[in-house]
Amino acid sequence: MAPMPAAAARLLRRLAPHALVALAFLALSLVLWWGFWTGHPTSTATCGCADQALLSWFLAWPPYALAHGQNPLFSTALAHPGGVNLAANTSVLLVGTLLAPVTWAFGPVATLGLASTLAPVASGLGAYALLRRWTTWGPAAFAGGLLYGFSPVVLDGLAFEHIDVTILVLPPLILLCLDELLVRQQGRTWTWGLALGLAVTGQFFVSSEVLTMALLLGVLGLALHLGATALADPAALRARLPHALRGLALAGALAALLLAYPAWFALAGPQHLQAQAQPLIQYDGTTLRSLLLPNPPSLRGPNPTLLQQGYPGALPLGPGYLGPGLLAVLALGTLLWRRDRRLLLLAALLLLTAALSLGVPLPPGPGRSGGTASWRPWQLLDHLPLLRSIVPARLPVLTDLWAALILGLVLDHARALPATALPGRHPRGPQLLALATALLALGPLWALTDLPLRTGPVAVPAWFTGPEARLPSSTVLLVYPYPSAASQDPILWQAQAGPRIALAGRGGITPAPTGPDSPSRRTAETTDALLTNLTFGFGPLPEGSPSELAGLRQALTTWGVTAVVVPGPVPGAPGLPPRSLSWALGLLTAAMGRPPVAQAGAALWTVTDDTDPPLTLPPGTLAGCTTAGTAPPDPSTVAGCVLAAAGRS
Repeated sequence: MAPMPAAAARLLRRLAPHALVALAFLALSLVLWWGFWTGHPTSTATCGCADQALLSWFLAWPPYALAHGQNPLFSTALAHPGGVNLAANTSVLLVGTLLAPVTWAFGPVATLGLASTLAPVASGLGAYALLRRWTTWGPAAFAGGLLYGFSPVVLDGLAFEHIDVTILVLPPLILLCLDELLVRQQGRTWTWGLALGLAVTGQFFVSSEVLTMALLLGVLGLALHLGATALADPAALRARLPHALRGLALAGALAALLLAYPAWFALAGPQHLQAQAQPLIQYDGTTLRSLLLPNPPSLRGPNPTLLQQGYPGALPLGPGYLGPGLLAVLALGTLLWRRDRRLLLLAALLLLTAALSLGVPLPPGPGRSGGTASWRPWQLLDHLPLLRSIVPARLPVLTDLWAALILGLVLDHARALPATALPGRHPRGPQLLALATALLALGPLWALTDLPLRTGPVAVPAWFTGPEARLPSSTVLLVYPYPSAASQDPILWQAQAGPRIALAGRGGITPAPTGPDSPSRRTAETTDALLTNLTFGFGPLPEGSPSELAGLRQALTTWGVTAVVVPGPVPGAPGLPPRSLSWALGLLTAAMGRPPVAQAGAALWTVTDDTDPPLTLPPGTLAGCTTAGTAPPDPSTVAGCVLAAAGRS
């Protein structure tokens, strides 16, 4: 065998350590997702419900749009007829586009699982790349990448497969480009300016929320850096400023060119982003307790509340958790090596980001006092455009980045200590000190984490997977359980079948469908609330009154519904069951004026111009013909009882 050329051997030796780091991160992620890769990857997730369902749909749409020549930024296949603006939602368009071959071959659930597996690997490698630039000791960069890629906020997001806030590879790469343009200035201005512009553009198509947070903290960090440099070395600042401005201008011009239309579409296109994307969540934040201590047993799960949100396991660590050990290492290391201005800047950003992540007090309302009892820093920003749509509880994605970078620098400084400065003067004393410090910082994070993540089979009704679902592409389908923020399972069923037919219902998307106020819109909103409550609510069940039935029929017309289906119970579904299948069958029978057609275990009504008028039901009919439980009902029995009560055979 011919010997390897010297240049190739040198390249292999240079790349080998980085490849080993990537393999180590991948091995850890495979442990994390053991249930996915040892199950059936095409039909395994932490939950086939809640946000996982919506993210599966978001991953399914770009491949479908590319294959059928449709707009990847907008679709009326979901939340018909208003549609969904993907640029204004957590649609991870870049991920869905890059992984389109996986979706075409294996479906969106497999794509979601693959993206969730690669998310911590890519994020860790991003921080590792930046730290290799700042450190001389590989294990220090590895430890920082490990903390960032597998931090509590990432693990919490992965439990719900929120890949929009767990694929975090680009923020450290954006910081790397800024470091080159502002500080090192050894490369070509145009190369690093273009790289920065592309990184910013890519982050927009992964998560515009994370990009907004990064730009906010980036501006604050830039102000701190320029102020500190102006005080310490004004001559150096004047010398570096022209190079930095040229690179930043090029990056801004490229990002503005590439993002002009997508950003306009998100802010002013159909179903565009409103003042607050999710008004209730905007007040959600971390606490000082969650920064230092694990979740209390009542919150960590498993419990029905966590299951409703989409995770059947336990989450001992909250997204803001750092822990006493890590905080002690960060504080002591910054104090000891305070001459390293990077540590001081990162520590200031960490404190600032942690303070902003505390959120704001809830406004006055039923069951809460609200008001201004406890002022929090985010209140300085929450009234500003765009920033109002940031969820403060997600700011720890940047808190953990600053913590990871500080940890890497502290370990590198510890490793560089002379052996004579340590007790015993052992030649390997600095390495042992650095490794012990890393263990103190990272050990509790993994010891307290419930691993691997809990997964289970994604249950899809037979009707959606069989030939029955091959309805005409003009079909607009209303499904019970009704898709809403509380029940998004049907969105996953549609994604698995392919977003070829449209699905009526809000589906938990943001923002709420917009349009002029009208009686038909108000009726549709009333029916939306009625069906949401019937699916997963706590209000009184509908009585089948003439106004309810007429409103339901009017809403079907407003939404353009051509078929209504109740797929029946879904064996093995991991989420909470719908409130009452039999009550839904009775209500829909009364609204449609006729019994459903049995098809693949489902009850199906077609909606045509000559559909019978709604029934007139005596009081108490639905209560007498149905049950409020979740036992599998017999559609023909329920329909026959309702029809008989209305005097029809």
